[in-house]
Amino acid sequence: VQSGRSVIKLLTDPDIVVGVRLLSSNETGLLHGQGDGNPLVIDSAVEPKVVVPPDELVSTSGEDRATFPGGIPIGRVSKVDLSAGQLFQVLTVTPLADLGRLTFVKVLLWEPPQ
Repeated sequence: VQSGRSVIKLLTDPDIVVGVRLLSSNETGLLHGQGDGNPLVIDSAVEPKVVVPPDELVSTSGEDRATFPGGIPIGRVSKVDLSAGQLFQVLTVTPLADLGRLTFVKVLLWEPPQ
């Protein structure tokens, strides 16, 4: 964001990485897009022993030095798999908003605590 313009990217953009929190377990991970029309994915940090209930709500984490403030709802877990090495879970997340039908956005001017 600059004084006269801003660049907006959708969560589906492969360059976007968002720190997220699973609401029931309070576990955190990193969510990223896979391109337009593809699901969002959390593919690191959620250990196999963590129980992820069906339809688990995912929000921004607000961790230290996070890009986004905490508590912004993002989506719900629609699928849970194990990574190839079975070291962590791979969670598919369906966005709460229909990102293909957005007509306006709200820009948050937020600075993380130092």
